[in-house]
Amino acid sequence: MPRYIDGSFSTKRTCIDCHILLSRGNNSVRCKKDAGLFRRGKRTSRWLGEKPKCIDCGKELSAYSAYRCQQCAPKITNRTEQMKLSRKITALKNWKDPSIRKNRIDGLHKVSEESQQNRIRKVLKACLVKPNRQEIVLDRIIQQVVPNIYTYVGNAKIFIGRFNPDFIDNSHTKIIELFGDYWHKKSEVIERDNRRLATYKNRGYNALIIWEHELKNVKEVTLKIKQFTEYIGGTK
Repeated sequence: MPRYIDGSFSTKRTCIDCHILLSRGNNSVRCKKDAGLFRRGKRTSRWLGEKPKCIDCGKELSAYSAYRCQQCAPKITNRTEQMKLSRKITALKNWKDPSIRKNRIDGLHKVSEESQQNRIRKVLKACLVKPNRQEIVLDRIIQQVVPNIYTYVGNAKIFIGRFNPDFIDNSHTKIIELFGDYWHKKSEVIERDNRRLATYKNRGYNALIIWEHELKNVKEVTLKIKQFTEYIGGTK
């Protein structure tokens, strides 16, 4: 069986220009010397006048763009398919193990939650419009009704699970969310808002929803915020 310079057994690979044996860590088709000459548009005398050879068996090739002969190319394809099938069987076998399945699911949840938080932070940073006009209006109303109790955190300052609330109180038990009339009435957004409110509830938070059109009636919004804040258990 052919072996590399470092002594490991595997498929032998040689430089397509000078045909010296490549080391195992070299994944290119040329050695460092000929790769440099190739990038600079130069060719060595060994490359000129010699036909390219198969990187597996060393047989001369008819096309300069090919790396393997017609006999070796199908072997690599079949070997790749066998490796894919073997990996698939191993993955299915491991998935049947409850401990491995639980660890992988927990890992996916952890990564997805962190990645989503980072994505939201990048989006808000790129928009540079936080808080928006409606949130500024609501913040003024909140500070007039219950001053120094709620803080605006809609700029990705605080996350509860995968969700970033708009306002949160100092004791971290009550949340006020401002829903836009256009965006939050879409079907896919409604489903996400249901998950948002369920996450808040499961983690011990009480949430109050203020709709954008309600800001036109300041008295009604003022009353809702006051009742929500003074009520010990909060309202939904």
